Amino acid sequence: MRLEDDVFKKTHPDFARLLCFGFAQSGNAYSYSEDIMAGTFRADIRVTTDGRLSLRLFERALDEEYLAIHITGHRGSYVSRVREACRELLEKIRDTCFVKDPFLFPQTNRLARLIGEKYGDAPEHLWAKLPGYAVFRNPASQKWYGIVMNIDGLRINREAGEKEILNLKAGADKIPELIREKGIFPAYHSNRKNWISLILDDTLSDESIMELVAQSRALAGQGTRFSLEKGKWLIPANPKYFDLEKAFRENPQILWKQGAGIAAGDTVYIYVASPVSAITYRCRVLETGLPYDYRDKHLTIRNVMKIELEKRYDPAQFPFDALKKYGVRAVRGPRLLPPALHKALENSR
Repeated sequence: MRLEDDVFKKTHPDFARLLCFGFAQSGNAYSYSEDIMAGTFRADIRVTTDGRLSLRLFERALDEEYLAIHITGHRGSYVSRVREACRELLEKIRDTCFVKDPFLFPQTNRLARLIGEKYGDAPEHLWAKLPGYAVFRNPASQKWYGIVMNIDGLRINREAGEKEILNLKAGADKIPELIREKGIFPAYHSNRKNWISLILDDTLSDESIMELVAQSRALAGQGTRFSLEKGKWLIPANPKYFDLEKAFRENPQILWKQGAGIAAGDTVYIYVASPVSAITYRCRVLETGLPYDYRDKHLTIRNVMKIELEKRYDPAQFPFDALKKYGVRAVRGPRLLPPALHKALENSR
């Protein structure tokens, strides 16, 4: 694996941050140069508008490209030091100018964003030993409707190499016709009577995949034990990045990242992540769709909503473990409340 691919795995560039860092734009690329190892080498870094990054290293004294860092078999002490200096520079650029992605490939990440925007469903990475695997869950039934896996292409009759696929539910009567379409296969590692696998390499358009996602999500919601309470939302907050309690002490009205589907007049219940791990606030949504521009290495915000604090909850009342009995197994993005949980929250003192 190229050094660049290893460092920038599961990221994409924020071009505004590249310019702030010192990159210069020319045509469809951004370029940056910096000396490393006390001026012995000049590192030239290029990022194209489609997110591809490349590194070329030149020896200053000879004005020749130093190719040894790109040759896997070269592992001498000197080339290792040069490679490590390059890694340090690339990691600095990554941490300053790139945004983390949940998946490897562009189409997979686009689909994750589309699903989040349309349904408020976030991917759940359930297996520590399989970090490239994730599921999308219907919040009403808690059943999976999508499974992302990274596998060798040979397993689905594609060329060798790492690929990402999306398994979706489909009607048994529709599967024979679907798998005749280019980019759709009999399900890998799932029941082929009820599932199909889609290759996520732009063989299929985002629009056609989202149509299949909608059908799969509907199938996963059939026979649900839980309905959802319209206009009553559960949203996450991370105390590592924002002190909500301090903000509410200063002003009961604050701006918060806009959640897909949330409208003025709705109610949001805020789940504060570890170490609190509990629902601690109820707020009324006053305004939505307010333009906002914020970026850091953890978060990008383009629209916000104004919310007003209405009630506080003791963290011991609705901790994460207690939410599971209401069908809430994860709070990674905005999601509608099950009615039983809404009733319990409203009846609490």
